[in-house]
Amino acid sequence: KLTSLDAEMRMSLDEERYEDTRPRDPKLPLRPILGSTTSRKDSLSIRKNCGPDNVCIPDLQMNVTSNVQKYLLGSGKRLQLDVLVQNMGEDAFESTYNLKLPAGIDYIKVEKIETMGVPVQCSAPKQSNNNTLRCDIGNPLQKNGLVKFKVLLQPVTSHGMKPIYEFEMDVNTTNPENPFTTEDNSYTLRLPIWIETDLRVDGESKPKDLYYNPDNYTSETNATTEGEFGPAMTHNYTIRNQGPSDVIEAEAFLVWPAQTLAGNELLYLLEQPETSGPIA
Repeated sequence: KLTSLDAEMRMSLDEERYEDTRPRDPKLPLRPILGSTTSRKDSLSIRKNCGPDNVCIPDLQMNVTSNVQKYLLGSGKRLQLDVLVQNMGEDAFESTYNLKLPAGIDYIKVEKIETMGVPVQCSAPKQSNNNTLRCDIGNPLQKNGLVKFKVLLQPVTSHGMKPIYEFEMDVNTTNPENPFTTEDNSYTLRLPIWIETDLRVDGESKPKDLYYNPDNYTSETNATTEGEFGPAMTHNYTIRNQGPSDVIEAEAFLVWPAQTLAGNELLYLLEQPETSGPIA
């Protein structure tokens, strides 16, 4: 609260709605009248450490560090931002810390580290406020006062993510600073996203061993069924991602010996492969 508290009192008489035109009865007391002063005003100034001019000019400074230099997507590790806000000027009133969260980041909570008795109250980000975390950090945040807290976040995989997390943040107050001290009031923290996958392919053949003697089968020109042409075999393949990061899209290529060295048919598909899982 920067402005003073103003109070005003007004005085008036409870007049009758209709004027009484009858002669006054001398036995009745005289009616009261108002003097020239019908109101009084007073002002109560708010005590603040603003110097002799009673104008507070703060100097907020913000420093933010992260617990990682780059984030391994899919690791499940929490992301922690350590925030330090201090006021090197005169009292800062209704000071706030604002953090806009990028896509793929879920808010968990704010934990206080050191506040010097200054209350820190935060409102969780939501779509209606542009996914912005807002924290009230003192009213006022006094001269040489500081607050230190950590913001806990959880990265998640989402479509449309950028290759880097950008956290835009700032500190603000209702009484303005000098323009030449506001450079450290805003900061953008950039954290590269690290992707690590571990794709593995396992396969088995049924039967495991296959012995093929052309003399035991009908020639391809005389065969009327697949069984007369040669034995059938089935290959089963399993593709696993042992992460920790998700694979958004991958392609698998299967190559087999389709012909002999003489150019004769050897292996060919009997039907389209059967698949299960997220395969298109």
